[in-house]
Amino acid sequence: MPVLAPVVSLAVRGLVTASGGQIRTVVNVFSYQNTAGPGPPFDLNSFATTFHLTAWTLVAPFLHTDYLGDAYIAYTDPLLNPPGTLTTQAPPNGGTAGGREPISSCVNFWCQTGLRGRSFRSVKRFGPVPTSIVSGDELTAAAQAAMQVQVNKLLLSFTTADGNTWSPVLLSRQLSTEGPPAVFVGAPLTAITVNRTLGLARHRRERTKR
Repeated sequence: MPVLAPVVSLAVRGLVTASGGQIRTVVNVFSYQNTAGPGPPFDLNSFATTFHLTAWTLVAPFLHTDYLGDAYIAYTDPLLNPPGTLTTQAPPNGGTAGGREPISSCVNFWCQTGLRGRSFRSVKRFGPVPTSIVSGDELTAAAQAAMQVQVNKLLLSFTTADGNTWSPVLLSRQLSTEGPPAVFVGAPLTAITVNRTLGLARHRRERTKR
């Protein structure tokens, strides 16, 4: 099994007000392997800021304006439970106004590696989705194409202020083992594809007041 080390996972946490008035938390997690540089201790604030500038600020404008960027939370041991390390950088808010789909509707990003098997592929759920980029239960062709251009940048490596270079990976929580020492199993990401058909995130389903 391919072992990754060291690995940092970054949770992008946003808040969305549901139709019933509840504040719902929406989280996307991205993992990176340290591929060059001096190594630990890592500057996690610089890590979050560089990810923010090179990747997430390019994707967030497709989110509805009901999405409020709350925090980037870093994990130097991605197998540990929260709270992780709260960084000084905050995610941007969503950038598309107007109506929106229910929070449980999402755009699926299919993540692939060069290895076969369920442990080496995954899906990330992106929302809330503005109605202006949707036709029926699908993204419009123009929205899918525009989103794909920016999502491709999530595949790029980046270098932080402390001189460390980071490359995106898919971390398998099933195959990895907790330590000490922890063993992180996964593979480099090779493709992220924006699925045109909207997905359903059941755990984000909105509750209405009665």
